[in-house]
Formats: sequence, C-alpha cells, structure tokens
Amino acid sequence: MKITRFLLLGFTINCFKIFSQFTIVDYKPCESFSGISTFVNQVSTSNPMNWEVLLGYSANGYGVIGSCYGAYIEYLQNFTGNSYLEFYSKAFQMGYANRIPTVTIDGIALTTTLLNTNTTGSYIKLKTSNISSGNHVVRIGFGQIGTFYQYYIDEITTFSLTPPTAAVLSGDATICNGYSTNLSVAVTGGLAPYTVTVSNGTNNFTATGSSPVNITVSPTTTSTYTIVSVTGGGTGTGNTGTAIVTVTPNSINTTSVSVCNSYVWNGTTYTIPGTYAGPTANCVTQALNLTITPSSTITQPTSQSTNISNNTQFIVGSSGSNAIYQWQTDLGIGFQNLNSVGQYSGTSNNTLTVSNVTFSNNNQPFRCIVSSGSCTDTSDVAVLTVVNNAGINDLSTTKLSVYPNPTNGDFTITGLELLGTVSSLSLTDMNGKVVKVLDTKA
Repeated sequence: MKITRFLLLGFTINCFKIFSQFTIVDYKPCESFSGISTFVNQVSTSNPMNWEVLLGYSANGYGVIGSCYGAYIEYLQNFTGNSYLEFYSKAFQMGYANRIPTVTIDGIALTTTLLNTNTTGSYIKLKTSNISSGNHVVRIGFGQIGTFYQYYIDEITTFSLTPPTAAVLSGDATICNGYSTNLSVAVTGGLAPYTVTVSNGTNNFTATGSSPVNITVSPTTTSTYTIVSVTGGGTGTGNTGTAIVTVTPNSINTTSVSVCNSYVWNGTTYTIPGTYAGPTANCVTQALNLTITPSSTITQPTSQSTNISNNTQFIVGSSGSNAIYQWQTDLGIGFQNLNSVGQYSGTSNNTLTVSNVTFSNNNQPFRCIVSSGSCTDTSDVAVLTVVNNAGINDLSTTKLSVYPNPTNGDFTITGLELLGTVSSLSLTDMNGKVVKVLDTKA
C-alpha cells in the first residue's frame, strides 16, 4: 500500500514534477484562468486532512469570476498487479459539500464508491474500481461547477490486489423436482466481494459476495457441479470440490373417502366435496378425493299390537335417494340383522312384515338401519305386543295336547310354553266338573 500527498507549492501548467511514486503530467485549476497555479495548503492538525492539494481557490486574492470547467490533476503511475485507489476529496461551492470527482485511467472512467465522510461532512473518502497492472495515466478532476469554489484531493493511496489462493465447492443435497438448493464456495485470499462461477457441465451459474459465496441452483435432473472460475483481486487458483444435487421426482398419493356430512383431514374439517392437496414429504404430496353425502331424515317406525296368528308390519321412511334398509331384532343377544325367511319378510325394505305372530313374539323389539350414500342412521326401536286371545280350540291348533285321554288321573300336557302369561290351567271332565287345577308357572 502506497500513500502519496502532493506537498510542493508553486508548480505551473508547464512544469512536470515527481512526487513519491507519481509523476505529474498535467493539471487544470480553472479554464477561466489558464495560468493559475495549483498549490498545497497545510491545515490544522486536528483536521483529518493534513494536506490539501488545491486546484482552485477563491480566497487569498484569487478572485474567481465566471465558471470553472473541468478542474483536474493528472499523473503517471506504475501499477504492479491489479490495484485500486482510495483518496479523500472535497469540492465546495456556495455552501454545498461533497461534490464527487471523476477518476479516469488512460481516459477510461473508473467506478467510484463512497466509503465514508468525516463528522463535519466536509470531506468524503472514495474507492475506485480495479486497475490492471502497468503504467497508466490517472486523472482526478471535477466537472463544471461555477463560481466561488474550492477543490481538494488528498492522501491518494494505492492498494495492490492479490488473487484468491483457494476455493472449495460444497453443497451435496437431495431435492424434489422444481425446488432449489444453495451451493457454497469458501474462498481463501484475494479481495471480497468475490465473483464465483460454477457449472453442471451444460450451464454456468454465477454469484457475487463475501466468502462463502452461495449460488442458488434448481436442477431438474441429478447434476454434478464444479468451479469454473473465482475472481476477487484477480483470478483465483486452487479451485477444488464438487457438489452433487440429487433430484427426486414428485408424486401424489391420493386417498379417496366417502363420508356423511363432514370429514376431518390433517386437522381441517371439510364439508364440501372435492379434491384437496395436503402436505408434501420426501417429494410425495398427499391428496384427498372427498365425496360427501348429506344425512337424510328418517320417518320413525311405530310400535304394533296384534293377536296371535295375525300378521303385522313396521314401516320406516327416509328422505335420502336410493336408501338401503336393514331391519334388526333383539332376541336377548343384542340387535342382529333379520333375513327374509320364516315369519319375516321385507327385511331389506322400508316395510317389515311379521307373519303368523305367536305369543313368543310378545314384547319383541325391532329397529331399522337406514343407509343413503355414505350416511347411515338407526331408527328408533318399535315393540311388538302380542295379545293372548287363544281359547281351547285355538290352543289345539298350536299343538297343546293332553294325554292319555281318557285318563285314570295321571296325564301329560305339552305346549304349555305357548300359554305365555297364563298363570293357571283348569281341567274339567265331560260333565264340566273341575278335576284338576294346574299352576303353569310351576
């Protein structure tokens, strides 16, 4: 790093002087005064600018009238390797501070970056873009500003750049097709910001930043990346490393569900049929194909009462279209499905018929399971009451028998279980005389 201040006074436009590593080749304080001298003014030691090179000044007897066009100072410098300049500047006119100068190398403009200002804002510090090695003519100057002006430049410092000595690529990853991942390049040496280019063998990808430099890639197939180049203070060497990005195809796992009224999936309650997308894990997206059937209204069956040997019916209704019915009864082991056999018919219709009722059907419960689409509902329970209206003739038809008949006093009766709640039975002879009273519950 080399720092140069212009310390000599009184040189004119026709004089060429050497200051440190600089050779002044030209300067122009003001076009309106072609013979004016550039001079150096030493300021207070409390000021961060210890020396000032004045290209124009309105005090000390220099009464400047009219505009000043393109004041500048120009010098020759030998740059070793890639370099850049930093310097302080002030261009003050009518109370406006921080007029920014232009910098050219061999007539080609450089980009300048504002680094900082001091506490008063009087001076600014600038940094140029990079300068290639070799002998170059440097010009620092100001454009047209007008009257009552002061132009200063000071502490021109040269910084030599060294290229990066190593760069390592990493970033192996597995991603789903359509997603991105970051590759990382750790750079050693050189000067940030670094510009890094990597390739998958077909396309190049470039990013700029501090180390590590991140490069975003979105491959559609599995790809291997290597470093093409690294720059930052020159072109780097020692580039190593690869990054393999494995791409997994996306897929959809669809679950079809038919429900009644609503369905809860992944914590969300759905009441409208349709296809819904869920979470994605390991490149597989869950999907729901949902069919929803509104519940129907049931017309409840009513309890029935009938005499022995009669037929009776239980009727249920549903507002749902294409409803399916299944009648059930409970014979002491819980409700079980009925089949259309024996005394039962219509067990899969809305009307159940119980034929040739016996007293064993007394207090028998019935209910119906009604299904419509995905909705299933159970009707209320209806009870069959059987009225015991059987006489001796009726009982004979139900296989009630007494034997031997006639008898000497000992006889057997079968079919008593058909008498249900009859508590006693009286036997009479042919003359009507009661010969025996039997307790049917004994």
